[in-house]
Amino acid sequence: MQRPAGMPRLRVAVNRITSRVVSELAGARITDSQSGFRWIAARVLRAVPLESERFDAESEILIKAARLGFRIVEIPMPVVYGEEVSRVHPGRDTVRFLRLVGRSLRWVREMKRLRERGADS
Repeated sequence: MQRPAGMPRLRVAVNRITSRVVSELAGARITDSQSGFRWIAARVLRAVPLESERFDAESEILIKAARLGFRIVEIPMPVVYGEEVSRVHPGRDTVRFLRLVGRSLRWVREMKRLRERGADS
């Protein structure tokens, strides 16, 4: 992701880091995990067990949907920054993201364990 005009450097760095972490957990390349603009099929939302409630929910959906075998397609779109103020709280939302990482690691391990157990049957 290139730095769009007006996008703070810190936000670019955070987006790159979180996108790498989400990509690793999802087992799929996610170039912009923080887009905030997604089309998600209803069947995906029915299949993905969510524990998150705020900004981390989008990352949780991406991770679990990819791991459950749903296809993730990214369509490049322009990033536009206006005068709006972000509702992201850097400290609080970072803690939420780190908790999501921990939950996702446990969920991915459990999914692998269940698949291995199913293959052994």
